[in-house]
Amino acid sequence: LVTQSTACGLLLYHECFTIIVNTLKSVFNDVMAYSAYVPTFYAQWGYSLAFKSNKPKRFLDTKQIDQEMEKKLSKKTFDDLRYYDGETHLNMFSLPKYLRTALSKEKRVMTKETPYYQY
Repeated sequence: LVTQSTACGLLLYHECFTIIVNTLKSVFNDVMAYSAYVPTFYAQWGYSLAFKSNKPKRFLDTKQIDQEMEKKLSKKTFDDLRYYDGETHLNMFSLPKYLRTALSKEKRVMTKETPYYQY
């Protein structure tokens, strides 16, 4: 499962990002949070990957990521990419300290009875 997990910049991460990640952790075996700057939102935006079982080992190997992308896109298309490759992919999961700390302390879980909204 992949989902947007809302803004995760220094001023907004606590409003929803940490709650979404923690909620996914309460349901799935393995969850990886990551972020990327989204110019349209003028913000660092969070996303989550959630796995029923352990994450595939290929998620941790830049060469395997590059090889898989080349197969799916073609070598020329892959070589023409200006932003994304295996190294960028792995670095997206290197969250800043404030997010790692907040995620380790988050206790809230979103349910029908306890929804959370970000304005």
